[in-house]
Amino acid sequence: MAAATRKAPCCICGKEKGGVRCEGCSRIFCINDFTNHRQELNQQLDEVVVTRDLSQQILIDNKAKPQNNPLIEYVNEWETESINIIKEAAERARQRLFKLSTGLYREIEDRLNQLTEQLRQAREENDFFETDINIWRDELTEIKNELTEPPTVRIQHSSEPLVTNIIINKSDQWGYPGESNNSNNIPCEICQEEIKWCNYDEHTKVCIERKRGRGRGRGRGRGRRQNETGLACNY
Repeated sequence: MAAATRKAPCCICGKEKGGVRCEGCSRIFCINDFTNHRQELNQQLDEVVVTRDLSQQILIDNKAKPQNNPLIEYVNEWETESINIIKEAAERARQRLFKLSTGLYREIEDRLNQLTEQLRQAREENDFFETDINIWRDELTEIKNELTEPPTVRIQHSSEPLVTNIIINKSDQWGYPGESNNSNNIPCEICQEEIKWCNYDEHTKVCIERKRGRGRGRGRGRGRRQNETGLACNY
């Protein structure tokens, strides 16, 4: 009598009672365990569908309110700080001009007082000639020119930019699940830390608050540091 052919054991229960090979994982299951295996696959598929739905909702929310992007908040902050820096520089320039103008006007006033006294004495004593009149005319012409075009005050631009520009570049490392890198993590655009893509928005907000706190501790000075925000920017 020929010996019975042994059946492959089930990968779950180990029993040799006939089986089905899964085309996905290539394992062999008995009928009962294969049914359970399919139920597990269905649960995994449900999880994928839920993740897809969440991704779709995030996409809809982001498209509806693009201004809520945490990096937009950073750009808005950079804009406000840049405007404040320019306003402060303009106010310092105005105060400097006021100070220089005040000194110039005081000097011209003294010269006009002296000239007024000379004219008064010349008229009272009837002691003046063509040469005196020419000298007084030249003096008044010089004073008038200094009042309209101050010779000692000039405005120049510094070679160092007061506010540098920011440049927005897409990172080559950016990726989402399902792309070729097969990674569930993406680099934070601010700290470059690898984080789960679903936590990206919340993590970025924390980074912005942390960076803002460090900025307050440093005062007004803004260093020229490249790529500190991950935006390929100097600020």
